[in-house]
Amino acid sequence: MCVLSASGCEDLLPEYRPPENIFQASYIGLSTLAATDTVEFSEPRDGSGGAVATYSPFYLTFQVKNTYEETFQYPVTPSGTTEIWMPGDRAAASSRPFSLTEMQPTTSFDGTVLTLDPGASVYFRVRVEPKLATGFYLHKYAAEHSFTIHGLQHYIARLYHPLNVQVRFTLQFSPDLPPVSVETTVPVKLKGRFPYSP
Repeated sequence: MCVLSASGCEDLLPEYRPPENIFQASYIGLSTLAATDTVEFSEPRDGSGGAVATYSPFYLTFQVKNTYEETFQYPVTPSGTTEIWMPGDRAAASSRPFSLTEMQPTTSFDGTVLTLDPGASVYFRVRVEPKLATGFYLHKYAAEHSFTIHGLQHYIARLYHPLNVQVRFTLQFSPDLPPVSVETTVPVKLKGRFPYSP
């Protein structure tokens, strides 16, 4: 679009740039496939006499909200990471890249353009890797709370004090948009099963 005059186009409108500080990220909560807030794991015996921890999947949900006064409708190529580490041990952080399959609802995104009205949100349900970069699993940091012996099933079930972990979620919808992130402390409840021979 231009202003017409006898000499033609004199003033062109500036190139459109999306406003900054459009989005706000927040942590919603932890969930498991069993619809509980307790993460379960087991340590079955292996041939060497040791044990290998097996965790049930668990997820952290994050909200990204359009805090701008207008509808956001823009081509996006979402990218980002989720990091998890023990407080004071950032060097042992486990990091995983963002996946489009984790974004909900998909109706806001047609594969190219993201549309969010003022106050609307998209959510990211991120699967968490319980094994940190050092090779220690989360339960290795936990203090045992109590245990109950189930002789018939030949295992010991242990409950642990909630384990506080640090989590940082970072998302960038497009290279020309600033990243949005949130860092928080997440209490993780653990329940373990260990081999037991009566």
